[in-house]
Amino acid sequence: MDAGEGYGPARVIYPDKVLEGSYRTMASGQSFRGVVKASLIDPDQALPPSGLRGFAAFSSNDGTVLECAYVVNSSNGSGSGTCLDNQKNQYQLSF
Repeated sequence: MDAGEGYGPARVIYPDKVLEGSYRTMASGQSFRGVVKASLIDPDQALPPSGLRGFAAFSSNDGTVLECAYVVNSSNGSGSGTCLDNQKNQYQLSF
């Protein structure tokens, strides 16, 4: 949950493991380059340049890495996006 700062800790719960990480939401026109360390998905390329855009990265003790790029609806805080993991799986994100 975003407390209004636009960044913070995040968690993904799979049926058999928990991935811990963090997220960062940026204003329209800002670049993620130099702000986040992405290796699986380029949030600047994956998202439209306008609106609130975000990136989240997660990892687990077993070596699983998951990265997500998302867009936030500023009127109600809901959003959607795409996630990729280091096992070549792709997921749709909705919140």
